[in-house]
Amino acid sequence: VTGLPSGWYLKSITSGDGDLLDQPGHFGELNSPGVVISLTDRPTTITGSVRDSRMQPATGATVVVIPASSPVSWSPNRSRQTRASMNGQFTISGLPAGDYLIVAFDDAVAEGLQDERMLSQLRTLATRVSLRDEETRTIHLRLSNIKR
Repeated sequence: VTGLPSGWYLKSITSGDGDLLDQPGHFGELNSPGVVISLTDRPTTITGSVRDSRMQPATGATVVVIPASSPVSWSPNRSRQTRASMNGQFTISGLPAGDYLIVAFDDAVAEGLQDERMLSQLRTLATRVSLRDEETRTIHLRLSNIKR
């Protein structure tokens, strides 16, 4: 779901008993269940900081959040990427409630995030975080060493 007005975030997409945030739905049959797209103006938020090995702010580090349940794929509804500010701070808003993995690494190796090998490596270095609806979490990360 794209093109939402400022301040509105995707909360869920359901059809019948199925959750369509992570998998495609099949429609067009006469007995297809309706689709419900729920939006919210009270997003989940992850704020935090990134530090390097000397415990200094990691200026411009890349911070990535991926779903904990998906072994290797990039989920457009549940994945986010941002850069830490000059003082190592970051904020990610609007993820649907659920379990996630979050990791920070040097911006110089941020290409190819949707590559299965890169995602697999990120999963082994990440910190697990769970988000409930409307929840704000604060996470302090250490800069991870990504091998190319």
